[in-house]
Amino acid sequence: MMRIPIVFIFCFTVSSTFGAAIGGYEGDAPNVELQVSINGQAVAGERELEKLSSTLTEQELRAAFDKSLIPLTKGQSVQLTVEMIESSGMRSDVTANPAMFYDVVGRDVFSVSNDGLVTALSDNSGVTIGQLLVLYNTPEKSGFNYVYFDIDPDQ
Repeated sequence: MMRIPIVFIFCFTVSSTFGAAIGGYEGDAPNVELQVSINGQAVAGERELEKLSSTLTEQELRAAFDKSLIPLTKGQSVQLTVEMIESSGMRSDVTANPAMFYDVVGRDVFSVSNDGLVTALSDNSGVTIGQLLVLYNTPEKSGFNYVYFDIDPDQ
C-alpha cells in the first residue's frame, strides 16, 4: 500500500509543525501527555509513534502506524476517551472537559463531537486516512496528540 508511507510522512510533517504552535497562551508548551483509547484499548497516536521513531526501522514504524489506524466504515461511530497524564503520573479523564478541543485535519472524512464521538461521513468515496487533533489547553496545562482513522465508505 503506497498511500500509507506518503500519508504517514505528510501527517507527521503537518502535525509536528502545528504541534510547535499549540497553545493559546504566551509561552505555552505542551506539559502533559494525552492518551486516547477506544473501549478501554489505548490507541497509539502521533506522540507515541514519535517516541518509537528513534528505536524502530522505517518498516517497523510503518507497521506500527498501520496498527494504530482506527478502522471505520461509513456511518459508524466510536467514542474516544482521552486521559491526561501529568508529569507526576497523575491521570484524569478529560474527554468532555471544556478545555478539550477536537479538530479534523484536512479533508472532512469524519465528524467529531465536543465529547469525543467520532462518526465516519457517508458521502466520501474510496478509502481515506483521516487525522484528528486532540488538544487540551488551559493557562496551566496543555498537551496534544493526533490519532488516525482509516475510513472505508464502501462497506
